[in-house]
Amino acid sequence: MTHHHPSHQSGSSGYQGAPQYVRPPAYDRSAYHTPGSSYGPSAPANGTPPYASAGGPNGSWPAQGPVKGSPPLWVGILALALSPVLAVGGIILSLVFGSQELDRELAAAQPGVTEELDASTMHTLYAPAGESVVASDCQVYGPEYDPIYVSDSYSTSTEERAGESYQEIGEFTTTDAGRYRVSCEGSSDLLAIEGNGYVWIGLGSLFSVLGAGVLGVLGVVLIVVNRISASQRRQSAWGGRY
Repeated sequence: MTHHHPSHQSGSSGYQGAPQYVRPPAYDRSAYHTPGSSYGPSAPANGTPPYASAGGPNGSWPAQGPVKGSPPLWVGILALALSPVLAVGGIILSLVFGSQELDRELAAAQPGVTEELDASTMHTLYAPAGESVVASDCQVYGPEYDPIYVSDSYSTSTEERAGESYQEIGEFTTTDAGRYRVSCEGSSDLLAIEGNGYVWIGLGSLFSVLGAGVLGVLGVVLIVVNRISASQRRQSAWGGRY
């Protein structure tokens, strides 16, 4: 049996070689999407790449200035810094004014065995510093010759009067206003003063320390409030971006 094979002939109906790849027409996105459209991958007008974070390529927001709280932070810092200044300054002023008041009282007092004193007032008893006199050596009598108790003094303060030094030896409280008789064994040159200067020193120092403490606490509170308000504002600002 004879097989016939078709013969390949040259010409227009012959073998044309491998088919040639034809590139499809370019896809024109502008025909379907407008710049800045939220649909599709088209690039917005501002040049941000498609699907990129609004904050930038790395997803972070643009840098902004520090968020400030209220009240201003410097107010709390200033109050906290002034606290020790108030304490030290108040104590120094109390010592100065108290010492000046003591000097005036000592200058006005008349040394001797009798003193004109006010009623219901604590007085400090002084004797010359060179004399070894203690409270137990002294007796005080009121206008009606009633005995007045003299307590020991735990202070060793020394005051100057007319160029002479006087040392504190005891304290007593008057009953009625009038003439009091004071006597101490070993001394007749005695001084009895109200000692308002010590009140100045004590109360002035106390209120200075208390005032400084209040100012310091206020400064801390103001700083804490400032930080809390700044944190809340920062969270609010970031929360509005999502």
